[in-house]
Amino acid sequence: MKRQRLLACAAVCLAAALNFAGSAPPENWLLVDRSEIEAARQKAEKYPWARAALDLFISLYGAFAGNVALMTLAYGGVYLAGGIAPKLLPHLQQGTFARTFAAKGRMRPVAAAMPVYVVTNRQAGLLGALLAASRLQ
Repeated sequence: MKRQRLLACAAVCLAAALNFAGSAPPENWLLVDRSEIEAARQKAEKYPWARAALDLFISLYGAFAGNVALMTLAYGGVYLAGGIAPKLLPHLQQGTFARTFAAKGRMRPVAAAMPVYVVTNRQAGLLGALLAASRLQ
C-alpha cells in the first residue's frame, strides 16, 4: 500500500476513533477539519487508543515527509504548512515524527540533515498568493 494511502487511512481512523469517543460520526466523517484535529489532540491525552491512532498518524506523516524530502532533495528544509501540523506541534516535537522522517536506511544521514519547519502563520497561503500576484506583469 502506498504511503499516501496509509497517511489518508490514518487520518480517517483518527477521525473515526475520535467520533467513537465523543458522539455519533457526522455525515461527512471522512472530511477531517481543524476542529477534529484539535479534538484529536485533546482526546489523545485522555484515551490510550486515541493516542495510538495519533501516534500512527504522526509516524506515517513523518515517513511520508521524509520520502518527499529525499525525492526533492530538500536541503534547505521541509516546511509543513496547513491546518494539521500547527495543531499537532507538541506531538510532532516528541520525536516520533523526526525518527520516522530520518529512518531511510543508508540515506539516513542525508534525511537527518534536512531541517523541518512548521508554518504557524495562518495567513501564509494568502501572503504567498499576494506575493505571486504582485510579481505578475
